[in-house]
Amino acid sequence: MPASTLEWLLEALTLGILLFWLYHLTLYRDTLPDGVPRGFNFAGQPRGSASKLALWLLPSIGIIIYGSLTLLSRFPHLHNFPVEVKAANAKKLYGISRLVLQLLKFELIACFGYIEWKMLQTARGNAEGLGPWFVPLLLAVVFTTSLYPMLRMRRDTAG
Repeated sequence: MPASTLEWLLEALTLGILLFWLYHLTLYRDTLPDGVPRGFNFAGQPRGSASKLALWLLPSIGIIIYGSLTLLSRFPHLHNFPVEVKAANAKKLYGISRLVLQLLKFELIACFGYIEWKMLQTARGNAEGLGPWFVPLLLAVVFTTSLYPMLRMRRDTAG
C-alpha cells in the first residue's frame, strides 16, 4: 500500500527537522559554555547543568525513534488495533495506523528538537527554559494523536 501525500509530507518535515536539528547543534557546539542545561522539570525550568556532550543525547534518541517508527510503519499488519482486522477493513485500518505513526514520529522529533533548541538557547543566555505550558501542551497533542485514530477505527468499522 503506497504512502499518502500527507504521509510523504510528514516524512519530509520530520526528516527536515531532524537534519536541521543536527546541523544547528553542530554549528553551535564550539561556542557553547561548558555547562548546558541537562534537562527541564515539569515547570519548564532547567534541572541543573551538564557537559556539552549531553546535548547529543536527545539527537541520539531522536534518531532511534525516527528509525524505529519508520521501520514499524512498514509493517502495519503487526500493529495492535482496537478492532478486528478483516479483509474488508484492513486497507483502511492500516492506512490510519501508518498515519498515526507518522504523526507521532513528527511530533516527537519536533518536540525533542524544540527541547534541544531551548537547551542551546538557555546555555547561551537567550532563554530561561521551556516555559510552564510546554508539558501540558505536549501531553495534549500526543494523547489526541493517539486517541483520535482509535475512536475513528471503532466508528469506521462499527456495524
